[in-house]
Amino acid sequence: MHALTRNRRALETFVRHSDFTTSSPGHLVPAATLDGIYCPAFVPDPLLPAIVWSDETVDLLSQADRALSRLEGRSAAMPSPSLLSQPMALRESVASSSIEGTTSNIAEVYQFQIGASSRDPDDTREVVNHIMALRHGMNRLETLPVSKRLIQEVHEKLMTDVRGGDRRPGQFRDHQVFIGSRSAGIEHARFVPPPPPEMMTALNELEEFLHSKPNIPDLVQLALIHYQFETIHPFGDGNGRIGRLLITLLLCERAYLTHPLLYLSNYFAEYRQEYMDLLLHISLRGEWEPWIQFFLRAVKVVATDTLSRIENLLALQADYQDRVRSDTTAAALFNVIDHLFGVPFITAPRISSIQNVSNQTANGYIRRLVVAGILSELTVYTRPRIYVADDILNVIQADADFSDF
Repeated sequence: MHALTRNRRALETFVRHSDFTTSSPGHLVPAATLDGIYCPAFVPDPLLPAIVWSDETVDLLSQADRALSRLEGRSAAMPSPSLLSQPMALRESVASSSIEGTTSNIAEVYQFQIGASSRDPDDTREVVNHIMALRHGMNRLETLPVSKRLIQEVHEKLMTDVRGGDRRPGQFRDHQVFIGSRSAGIEHARFVPPPPPEMMTALNELEEFLHSKPNIPDLVQLALIHYQFETIHPFGDGNGRIGRLLITLLLCERAYLTHPLLYLSNYFAEYRQEYMDLLLHISLRGEWEPWIQFFLRAVKVVATDTLSRIENLLALQADYQDRVRSDTTAAALFNVIDHLFGVPFITAPRISSIQNVSNQTANGYIRRLVVAGILSELTVYTRPRIYVADDILNVIQADADFSDF
């Protein structure tokens, strides 16, 4: 497979009717905007396509499976795996939202969660909604399989009271959309998804595929499902974020992961042009194998990176506990330390609420954690003062060097 590149030139400024070939896994239909401008829209064929099982694809599948197994095995051995799934979910929410144009970073979202002011509260709210949408989806998996209904519920959580929230949160679109510059118009779009009637047919077919048991590996199915969902583009806004969330929900539903620890948005963002081109190449020319290989490589390297972060966080947790073990309030400090791995920013009132202690006692815990080198003061002049566990934050927000894998 050709080497991945980060800043490749876009495949085309816009896609023309003549760019689609006889190998395209779908057909074109006329689509019109509210302005009455017509353009061909692409309607994907139902899954399952013919897949080329080259040696490279089989090897990547094996590597991805092994990396996921190591991640799941490590999380299964942890006493509180949900504690470490929180920072992984936040990394995903920030990365997935940033692909759509938000600028909030991990530290800002954490501070927002403890009640501190935000540089851009609208951006931060979008990230927080993403976390809530994931949490809702995971809870619903206990009683509802991944389906149109679950997808709609997750979308409603994602899009309520944020930008794009006026585009029918939780409801499939009833109008034509296109991918490209709004100012250039649909006639210069990079891609035009199916009109609403064909969209619903394709979505019903995708749901049938989700509930079927095709004789291909689950990870390859996920690659196909992601392409199909992105191509159908069933919502007025938020499709990319929902499409990426679906990967994690399906990994958990299909028992690859017990806890939602693996997210691919950082990888897709790192190789964004490659990602977009590969999806488009499928629609234009039916080139499935390069996309499947890209997806499997993403699973492998992100699972490996996530496992490394978890090991670093667990080592920090053990180190922190050793630093306060001899303290007379060690049991309470252990609880505060555990909380820091979920949100590494803290205030005395927050500790007071968590531990059900007085503000004076909470400040005493903070002083002990500062002396132990676990917390440092972030703000001096604000009330309440905010403290941060820098070591934890650094592990969570450190950039991944995917080139090492």
